[in-house]
Amino acid sequence: MSGAIFQSELSSLIQESKRKHLDVRAAAEKSLGELKALRITSEAQLAADLLRKPSFVEPFILACKSRNTKLVSSSVICLQRLAASHALPPEQLKDVLEALREVTSSGFDVQIKILQTLPSLLQTYASDLYGGLLFTCLDICGALQSSKTTVVSSTASATFQQLVSSAFERITDEDAAADSDTVRKVSIGAGTVRLKKAASDGFDIFSDLCSIADGVGTQRLNPNTIPLVFALDIIVTVLESNENVFQTHHELLFICRTRLAPALLRHIPAKHPFSATIRSLRVLYQLISRQFEHLQEESEKALDLLIHLLELEASQGWKRAACMELLRKLVLNFPLLRQIFLTFDLQEDRKDIVSKLMAALAKIAAEKPTIIGLSHQSTMPARQIDSEEDRPEQAPLEAAGVEGIIGSTVTAESHITGIGNAWSLPKTPCLEQLDKNDASDLPETYIYSMVLDCIYSFSEGLAKFVMPLSLTRSARKRGQAQIDEQFQDGNDRNVSSEESRSAAATPVQEPQKVLRPVSALKLTSNSQSESIRTAAALVTFCWPAFLATCATFLNAALDAELYHNLVRAVQKLAQVAGVLELSTPRDALLTTLSKAAVPPQALQIGQNTNFGKTERYFATKSTEQAELVATQSVSASVIESPVSNKASVSILTTRNLLCVRALLHLGIALGPTLSEQAWFILLETLQEAERLIMLSSRLQVNQNRKLADDVSSSKNGTSPLNLTGEIVAVETASKKMFATSSDYENDAFLGLLRALFSLSTSTGCIDDRKDVASSNPNPAPRHVGRIHQSSRSISGTSIKAATEDNEVLFVLTKTSEIAKSNLQRLVTQPANSSGWSLITARLLQVVRSTFTLADIRLRAASLLDTVVLGTLQILDEQDEQLQRVVQERGVLVLNSQVEGLYQQSTSSLSETSSVDLAIHERAIEALSSIVEHHGENLLISWEMIFKLAGTSFEERAPPFDSDIQDDTQATEIRSRSVTLTSTAFRLLQLIGSDFLNLVPLNHLLDFIDILLLFGRQHDDLNVSLTSTTFFWNLADFLHSSPNHPSLSGFSDVPTEEFLLGKVNGSKNPADVIDSLWLVLLLRLNVLTVDPRLEMRKGAIRVMLRILDASGPYLSPRGWYICLTTVVERLLKSHALLLSNMRKEGLQNDPTMCDEWYASTVAVLEGSINLVCHFSSTIIADEHFHLFWEQFFDLLGSILTNPSLAVSLAVFRGVASLFLSLGKADYRNVLTAEAALKLWINHHPANVVDHFQIESVSTKSHDSNEEAFTAHAEALVRISEALPSVQLGQIAAEDIMKALRKTVLQCVHLPYGSDVQKTAPEQESVISILQLLSRTETSKSTEYFKILFDFIKVACEDETELEMDPSFDWPTKQGPTLLNAQSLSLVAFASKCIDILENNVIRAIQEESLLNTSQTVCSAIIALSNTVKSKYTAKGQRGDPLIWRKATVSGLTIVEAVGLRSYKIMDKEELLALKEIYGSAVELANGILAAGGLVNLERPPEDSVILADEEHDIAAFRRLSLSLIPALTRLKELQVAAPQRMPSDIHRRFVISLFHASMVATPQFADLPSDLFSSPLSSFLRIRPGTIKELAYHARSKIPYLALDTMFKLIAALDDDTMQDAASVAGHLEFAKIVAPYVLLRAAHTFKSFVADQPLRGPMPMPSKLRAEMLHVLRLCLELRSEDGAFLGKPGSHTCLGRDGRRHLRVLYPLIVQMWKVWRRVPRYGFPWIADSDGVEIEKCLQRWVEICGEHWELANLES
Repeated sequence: MSGAIFQSELSSLIQESKRKHLDVRAAAEKSLGELKALRITSEAQLAADLLRKPSFVEPFILACKSRNTKLVSSSVICLQRLAASHALPPEQLKDVLEALREVTSSGFDVQIKILQTLPSLLQTYASDLYGGLLFTCLDICGALQSSKTTVVSSTASATFQQLVSSAFERITDEDAAADSDTVRKVSIGAGTVRLKKAASDGFDIFSDLCSIADGVGTQRLNPNTIPLVFALDIIVTVLESNENVFQTHHELLFICRTRLAPALLRHIPAKHPFSATIRSLRVLYQLISRQFEHLQEESEKALDLLIHLLELEASQGWKRAACMELLRKLVLNFPLLRQIFLTFDLQEDRKDIVSKLMAALAKIAAEKPTIIGLSHQSTMPARQIDSEEDRPEQAPLEAAGVEGIIGSTVTAESHITGIGNAWSLPKTPCLEQLDKNDASDLPETYIYSMVLDCIYSFSEGLAKFVMPLSLTRSARKRGQAQIDEQFQDGNDRNVSSEESRSAAATPVQEPQKVLRPVSALKLTSNSQSESIRTAAALVTFCWPAFLATCATFLNAALDAELYHNLVRAVQKLAQVAGVLELSTPRDALLTTLSKAAVPPQALQIGQNTNFGKTERYFATKSTEQAELVATQSVSASVIESPVSNKASVSILTTRNLLCVRALLHLGIALGPTLSEQAWFILLETLQEAERLIMLSSRLQVNQNRKLADDVSSSKNGTSPLNLTGEIVAVETASKKMFATSSDYENDAFLGLLRALFSLSTSTGCIDDRKDVASSNPNPAPRHVGRIHQSSRSISGTSIKAATEDNEVLFVLTKTSEIAKSNLQRLVTQPANSSGWSLITARLLQVVRSTFTLADIRLRAASLLDTVVLGTLQILDEQDEQLQRVVQERGVLVLNSQVEGLYQQSTSSLSETSSVDLAIHERAIEALSSIVEHHGENLLISWEMIFKLAGTSFEERAPPFDSDIQDDTQATEIRSRSVTLTSTAFRLLQLIGSDFLNLVPLNHLLDFIDILLLFGRQHDDLNVSLTSTTFFWNLADFLHSSPNHPSLSGFSDVPTEEFLLGKVNGSKNPADVIDSLWLVLLLRLNVLTVDPRLEMRKGAIRVMLRILDASGPYLSPRGWYICLTTVVERLLKSHALLLSNMRKEGLQNDPTMCDEWYASTVAVLEGSINLVCHFSSTIIADEHFHLFWEQFFDLLGSILTNPSLAVSLAVFRGVASLFLSLGKADYRNVLTAEAALKLWINHHPANVVDHFQIESVSTKSHDSNEEAFTAHAEALVRISEALPSVQLGQIAAEDIMKALRKTVLQCVHLPYGSDVQKTAPEQESVISILQLLSRTETSKSTEYFKILFDFIKVACEDETELEMDPSFDWPTKQGPTLLNAQSLSLVAFASKCIDILENNVIRAIQEESLLNTSQTVCSAIIALSNTVKSKYTAKGQRGDPLIWRKATVSGLTIVEAVGLRSYKIMDKEELLALKEIYGSAVELANGILAAGGLVNLERPPEDSVILADEEHDIAAFRRLSLSLIPALTRLKELQVAAPQRMPSDIHRRFVISLFHASMVATPQFADLPSDLFSSPLSSFLRIRPGTIKELAYHARSKIPYLALDTMFKLIAALDDDTMQDAASVAGHLEFAKIVAPYVLLRAAHTFKSFVADQPLRGPMPMPSKLRAEMLHVLRLCLELRSEDGAFLGKPGSHTCLGRDGRRHLRVLYPLIVQMWKVWRRVPRYGFPWIADSDGVEIEKCLQRWVEICGEHWELANLES
């Protein structure tokens, strides 16, 4: 607010009122003057100044009264601003309000400003708006509320309501203020009440509002401006917001009692408009819910009226629904409902309001069964469609009652039968439709959905009130959470498949303690005991009607949520009844849920089903499978089929399972209070539900096929639905219910057991207290029982009898769960009162019954054993008396179970009942568990245990025989059954593992003999194998004793009879233990020759382990006794068996033979390892040599059997033996010679036939590498015991043959490689070769021959080797490199090259060349061949490459020969160099040649080729330094003695250089046909030209190296070189050989240009040819050759000159022709002519002509 605004408004008033409204003008001018006179500093200061000037508002008030539109509009705005700023003087409020009331009929803007002014007045002048001012404001709002403008009307209504609410709020503030004065007195009935200012206003307002509602005159408010509907809305607001005000102000209650309530009771049943009736009901609800205590009589009348209006014909449909909505609200408010029941129903002079209401609900539920879809069971609401074509595919699902399936959208053409929240509820309840004047169409099933809400709210309220009160004070909070959890878990509508799988996969844990509520009626000290009794009375009065209503709706068509709430309501009320100890309503509600859980049509299916199939099903299943079917696995295959056209019948739906779960959770909550009959209801329902689940599983295949046919033939088909989640939830609840039975008192627990056992005739006919052992095993069958009665059972469900076996199976399953949860009770309580006698008697009855299926008997036996073991496991170890009692009781039950199993059977094993054997097995298993957990406190002797273990065999085995052959052919041990044998053995296994120290020594021999029996039986291999392990346990036990076995008491090798006598008769513990230890090993030796491979392996492993563990304790004498008694006997037995079985095994079963060999290998390896490990002790005995001789004889006899594995074991063992003996410093030449003899005579390569069989039979025998390696390694170890010289003298030739076999006949595993690293056998051979190199053998031809062959194998093709007569193959008795898997021998050959190089160099240095020349030549040739293998498949391997290695070694040898040759002056020795350097020429040829590079499909990378070329260039240059001088010197010798040196070595060397100098492969006719004899035969002949592309050599540097070398060979010696005449002559003769090839090489280049260039035309000459031609020209021009090298006919040399340029003149004719061609090449446009090469070529040609012209003589070189 600002002064400028008011100045502007006042100026406007003055301007507008100049003519007609002079009073307004005068007042405005005055106010303007006052405003101008003020000093305005702020808006607050301005408001305070104006508040003190009452006359300032006069122009605005007068302007309002003038009715001028402009004046009024401006004035109202100013008044609103003054009111908002608290600038209106209080004394002017009355005038201002009157002025505003006069202008209420003005325009829209004015009305809005008035409505904005009133809240401002209420806010800033609240203390002044009392009495008339307040009612003036209300009149203004009332007048504006009747405006036709919606905004004005609604705003005026809100403002009116705000004013009324503010008036009643001030009453509260006024009551809180003690200093307020009364302003009036009001009469209320016979008395008066003093009212204060705010209370007086509230009284007047409420009184006038009630008068308007009653239709009578008002005192303060204008009834014409306040409609009835608006007045009722205000009353609802007042009653709802000011409950405390009404309770403290009796005058207001008086109005409600005398005026408002009667008006409502008259108005509601009358035919008033919808809007007025709805608001009347809303006011009535506020009166009843908030002022019930003060308006009891009026509430009684109102409630009775509302219940009456629920009658079908009593009122209109919408009014009936509205009354039902109001009553539903009352039921939702349980404290109010309980107060209503206490006030009316429990008073004799009052009406039964609540009971009448519940009866009305039951009546409504049954009035129109068609609408709610009432049938034999609850289903999903289904839409009725007239057209067959429009029927959706989900109709069967809707009809079947499947949760979550809702029909299509409700339309005018379709009608849905049933109740569902999707279609039964209107968008807005009737009591909330305040914006409508007429009732909208309501769903026909709306009232039924509200009935369901009332039912649920009724039980929910009772449960929330009663259940917390039934707990102790300290546990109420926790108990309430647990109660909510129980209800939530018990009625969870949707169980996902993931939750189901998780529940199935989670192991069963110890059940949690469920908080048990006590009887609420017994809590007399509770402050709400009276309320609890009221709740009990409420249940007693209302449960019949409640039950009738629920029974109706349980068979109606409800959607999933409503059905879930309905079941929840029944469950909660039943739990409340149980807590309140109301057995009748509790059992009735349980019966109702039972009927809903098992529908009658499902029972009819059970009656019409052939249960024989089910019987056969259980008869063929094992105990575990039967249990799985009965509990879990069937949950994955249940079929839920719709009811449609008699095609299929619904067995169980999710709704049935929901009811089952509700029952189970009631059992959890009320278990301790349920009677036997109540338990029978619950258990009978659970039994029938599980039977139907199992039946659904059995009928699944047929149902699937039938449904598939229906789908293909019509649109009504559906597929089976998966109920896994619901079934898992039922199972979980069932387990939890039985788990919580541990909290029951003994009487309640016995009641549960009796109810459970009464479900089956096989478990319901024995007195609970009857002795367990004296019960009749075959009782007479009961033909009539509860479960078999055709009449209604306790639950009221008509149940057709299932088979007896199914009943027993159910009872056993649940008994198992109950017993598991009550083990503590069974242990600590007496047998009769705890249920022990009852449970064991009923289970033994089933076990012994011959009328029961075998599987059921087995399951009962298993359960009985489990109960016995369970009670023993939870015993307190400190309470010895309790332990003894429980153990005796458990053993008594086990004895009763086993007793008499074989009494009626004959001695024949085949006639023994299989079920009896199984029961026997379970008894032994139980006894084993007792021994395991209570072995140290057993009440039975060990003799009984061994005897019981021996009963698993039909008869005892014959006495033990020490003869090996008799042992291997012993009679097979027969057992009663395989499983019984295994079970009995587990008992022995337990004793041997944990309780062996408790067995006396005199019983250990019996234990050993029983173990031998179990080891020899063939029924169970695992048992036999495990028995061998216990031999080790026994041996370990003997070693752990103080008198551990040392064999020190035996003076000689003992016999077996002697040992047995010691065990049975000796009193010396040490002798007994020694004898027992040896007897144990001898018994174990029997198992080492068992026909079963696995058994032999285990026995051998255990025996060797025992010997190894005993080794440190044995003296040298003890070891000798052990070796001769045990080890020697072990080897002899296997040698004899191999000898007898070898032929038969190879002919009939090679696999069997291999298995025996594997066992022999294990024996050999173990025995040899023992000797090696304890060699230092063993060799100390003086008789050791006797065992050693016998030992090698046994090895030789074993090696006569063709087996690589045996050979591997023997020679590997021999190597280990000599290594150990060497470490022990035991060296004996005779011993080594015996071993060497064994090595030579039994090479693994001799194993031919059987190796082939092994290669075919098993992939593990595809290689003989290990055997060959072991054989070679053995020689290395043997040689360490012999002097190296002696080794070469004894068997050098035989060793060479063996080594050749080892390398060339070794077959490796696939994918092996020896390129970078030698194979193991190759490494051993290298060691042997190096060893032999230190003997005279290294100088033999055979020694070098084997090295040559090994190198050759690595580099040459196998086909070439096979055709090579010089290559010495081993005898073709087995696989070799040509026909078996082999390696490359590259790394091996590389090491052979090293050995060869060292030995050859040593021979050169130490021996005369006359003696070693042949060896040196062969070595260089072998290396040359290796060099020539470059770029071949074999040559390109190794690191370094093998050809490089051979190159370096060859160069080294040649250099060594050269060094030796300079020291030799003897011409005879020099002549021996001829052959050596002839082989060196071959080495040079190999270095210069490219090998197989041309033939490679994928050449190496250029970098690789370049590196190899550089290597060869360096190698050739190194070789040239030795080779060329040597060849020159040989030429000298040839000049001196030509008859003794006829050699073509020089020419072969030059020809090699000539071929290597070619840049590209020559064309046809480029070279003469006889290059060796007539190199210049066609020297000047030009071949025909060609433009064919040339094949250039990849190695581009080698040709130039060869060219340079050739030109150097014919170069003239320098004059200053000091050489003798012989050297000069040798050089000249060598140059004469080279000169023709130099001319031919140069001519080849020139003739190719002359022939081919004319055909190229303008095409340039190839760059490589240009470079070659330029290089040749330069070499020719630079060369100063030997003049004598170019002699033709005698005297012809004079024409060529003597200046060293004769070669230029010889080639001049070709230069002339070349010059002509060169001149004809075009000069313009061809840059290759003008480039550096072209210019140089032309210069060289010119220079050539100039040189030739200096001294010219012609010569006919061809003549």
